[in-house]
Amino acid sequence: MTGVAALALFAVVAAHADAGPDRHRFRELAMGCEVRIEIAAADAESAARAARAGFDRIKQLDEALSDYLPTGAVSRLKLVPGIPEAVGDDLSGALAISLRVAHATGGAFDATCGAISSCWRAARATGVLPKTAALDAARECSGFAHIRLLTAPSRIVVDCDGLSLDFGAVGKGLAASEAIRAISAAGIESALVAVAGDIAASAGPPRTPGWLVRIETGVKGDGGTTVLLVDSCISTCGDESQSITVDGVRYSHVFDPRTGRALTRGVAATVVAKSGAVADALSTALRVDPERLLAKRSEIAAALGEFQARVVEANEGSTTARVETTPGFAALTRVSPAPGSPPVPAATDPTRGPAASGSAGR
Repeated sequence: MTGVAALALFAVVAAHADAGPDRHRFRELAMGCEVRIEIAAADAESAARAARAGFDRIKQLDEALSDYLPTGAVSRLKLVPGIPEAVGDDLSGALAISLRVAHATGGAFDATCGAISSCWRAARATGVLPKTAALDAARECSGFAHIRLLTAPSRIVVDCDGLSLDFGAVGKGLAASEAIRAISAAGIESALVAVAGDIAASAGPPRTPGWLVRIETGVKGDGGTTVLLVDSCISTCGDESQSITVDGVRYSHVFDPRTGRALTRGVAATVVAKSGAVADALSTALRVDPERLLAKRSEIAAALGEFQARVVEANEGSTTARVETTPGFAALTRVSPAPGSPPVPAATDPTRGPAASGSAGR
């Protein structure tokens, strides 16, 4: 995530005769990307107030979770081994979810690997791969086994020097979910929030079955698909944008936290879940270790809640990509757009590659 000043809020109201109340659309910059909120409501003023609540909640989470903001909560952490450090509710909540996903995936997702992340950020900036010694040193001070979250009050304690947090693969999904909660608390029943490619939705607009979401992975040979989103969240992790190529090998911005090495496989993963944070984190974990985690789907769902997934990999020598889905994913795709309401691509998250894009009556 990044801390970019928000642009002035604006709304575009679009009436659709076949879709009931007006659709009110709002856009701002936050978390280093474009955030879009769409609300189905007859009252434009109420929609604007609810959208403001959603944007404000996202801004709060950016302040709590961004490691780019020098004044942010993550940047201010000292993390001295053996000394519990007090943290706010948003940071402790994000860490609690992250630790649950890390345990459930065997470390294929891990928000405690900020040191490794820093190595690969530098590599993308310079075009020079990290030295093996630097990655090994970063890996020594990374890993969810080195951190504990204490409660009442919330504190974190680590057992090694140099550990740092990176919520980049969970924060946007969490923010989308939390924005929907804020919008619902403001009295709006039907809304969609897209924090770049991480999307959360409440009930569908009146006279519609839900929100149409188009998945575009960027993987060669994958034509994408469209799903119906209702009271749930979707996240896609790809590597089309943030990557470097050295000696003919393409290194993704996503790395395996267990080894510290960047991925070189052309894989994208989409997850649909009730929790935006879980969808965000699991889509990254599935990119890292797709075969093992798909095989453990029932066990992971028992720990994190029900989810559906779609994993796509480029198929060398073929014009069609390999696609594997969980058993319930196909049911989400049995939809057809209403007349005049086709799904359309949305802004791509520059830190995660092509992702799902939200649509409703555009």
